[in-house]
Amino acid sequence: AFDTDFGINGGVPIGVGDHFDEPADVCALPDGSSIVTGWWQPYLNANEGVYVLRVLPDGTVDQTYGDGGYTALHDTVMSWLPANIAAASDGSVYVASIRFSTDPDIYQLVVQHFQPDGTHDTAFGTNGVTVIPVPGNYVNQYPAGLAVLPNDLVVVTPTTDMAGLIC
Repeated sequence: AFDTDFGINGGVPIGVGDHFDEPADVCALPDGSSIVTGWWQPYLNANEGVYVLRVLPDGTVDQTYGDGGYTALHDTVMSWLPANIAAASDGSVYVASIRFSTDPDIYQLVVQHFQPDGTHDTAFGTNGVTVIPVPGNYVNQYPAGLAVLPNDLVVVTPTTDMAGLIC
């Protein structure tokens, strides 16, 4: 049944940045809260960035998470379109995205790690980003799945156009 007591009439308004934002995926945490990831645009015609936001079991945004309820990252060189989120055993989360630039044409499958308090883990990969080597230059291809195994290893599966690749 639809829970109208959750959030505001059953929904949670998400407002990240001053322009556009769009949720892409959500994962549940053992404490009943959930983490939402999506893309945001801080101003018109800006590159898209990644955000993570924690929603408490009652549907309110956790204002103690990140910076006032969320962490939003923006890159002035490349756009980021997150597709998947998965929780680790410690309450941290991993986000799989496509990172791209059209000048020059660069398309990368990337994973980021966010600590349980919402801070971006800059020790993960290089400056907080792990680039997954993908053969070719796949325009508009996205991560199809993301999982964190019990031993905290991360598995990413790309879209079917990159069939046969599990990272």
